Amino acid sequence: MRADTWVQQMTRDSAPRTFADLCDLMSRKTVTRALSAGTLTRLVPDQYCLTIHADSWIMRSRAAVEWAGPGAALTGLAALAVHGYAPTPIDLVQVAVPAGGHRTGPRWVRVRSLTVPYPTAIWHPNTDVTLPGLALVLGYGQVPPQRRASYVHGAIHAGLVTPSEASDLARVLTRIPAKRELLQRLKHIEAGAESYLEERAWETILAGPAFDGVVPQHRVRVRGELFRIDAFHIPTLTAIEFDGDANHDEPKDRLRDIRRDALLATQGIQTVRLARKSVLESPEWCREILLETIDARAKYAWAA
Repeated sequence: MRADTWVQQMTRDSAPRTFADLCDLMSRKTVTRALSAGTLTRLVPDQYCLTIHADSWIMRSRAAVEWAGPGAALTGLAALAVHGYAPTPIDLVQVAVPAGGHRTGPRWVRVRSLTVPYPTAIWHPNTDVTLPGLALVLGYGQVPPQRRASYVHGAIHAGLVTPSEASDLARVLTRIPAKRELLQRLKHIEAGAESYLEERAWETILAGPAFDGVVPQHRVRVRGELFRIDAFHIPTLTAIEFDGDANHDEPKDRLRDIRRDALLATQGIQTVRLARKSVLESPEWCREILLETIDARAKYAWAA
């Protein structure tokens, strides 16, 4: 096969090839020359691709699973990307293997030997991928700390995994980076937190017996419209909203919030809105405001 022909063929293909596969496309001498010239790159033992694709997570993932041996399956962030969720660049490819199957490869691949069963799905021929729950738990430590909250919330909102499923897996697995942090985050999410801002609010503002009457993600219907309240103190009909900067800067969003608060007020519901900056930087002030509001509304309700 002419050189330009095999290069064109491999340029349009995301599958790595063994040395024998390459020799089927061209002569052994041509393969050796292409490797020496840098046209071809060896990703892992006996897995090759064109150098132009050598940094692709797809190419690396398929090569790593093939190289890792029987029972191997792609996991971590790369596996989540296969399932349609890729919130952060994939610099490390993780591969799950049965217990005792650990291997050492290049620095961009990590082989995880697991003692628990891990169901898989087929991604490509000869390339299995773990289900999203395991992929999320094993990928958590790959994500920069400042992006981990949105990473977990995004996967859950996308319907790829439930908080309880992820929690069960995290408890069972060993050697999970940032395991305690992940379990704490999942605990907040199971309790109703739907963002990092809400996680922090429940942890630093709404904690303690003084807020026992507060429930997360409470739904009310007013004039046929359904509203979801971030946190709701049922005894005093106090709605607490945690306003993230990105969702409340636009004029249309402010008008929507004003209209919503007015409709809730028709049912005696008082809305207290706390800005992201206040929640993150002044949680004690937020606690004081909420406690005074709840106390004042409790006295008003008693007097009425």
